[in-house]
Amino acid sequence: MTKLSRPKINLHRKNMLLAAASLFLAVSCLAATPFALGINFDPQEMRQRSNQGEAREQEERKRQEREGFKNEELELRRRMERAERALMQATLAKEAKITMGQAIQFATYQQPGTVLECRLVRERGEVFFNVVVFSGNDAENNATHLQISAVDGRILRTERER
Repeated sequence: MTKLSRPKINLHRKNMLLAAASLFLAVSCLAATPFALGINFDPQEMRQRSNQGEAREQEERKRQEREGFKNEELELRRRMERAERALMQATLAKEAKITMGQAIQFATYQQPGTVLECRLVRERGEVFFNVVVFSGNDAENNATHLQISAVDGRILRTERER
């Protein structure tokens, strides 16, 4: 029988083959990278894309400026509405002959409990305090809405919530 023997490869030859294989793999990977990542090296197309990006950025800036003006306009409207409400409350307060504290006393005398809310309101030409009184125990809790005239302190209306 013959003995099969492998040819001996010297160390220098092994290193050269390893370097050639590495170089082949590196070149093929570099060549395939633009296809895999969708990178285009065409300078004209890159300029077009950058121009499109700049146009998008300019459009975005214009949109933000428009929204900024809208936000400023909304803030101005809110301020005007607050000023209008404050002016309305001031005129209502001038027309009222009793104070809010007195209205709360009248309400709690009529309906004992804790006052949750008290507002000065005008409806149908009449100025009154709208007072919400919470009363009740553990078994039954309810709120009562009382309308007390701001001119003479009489109770205009009482409504219970259950």
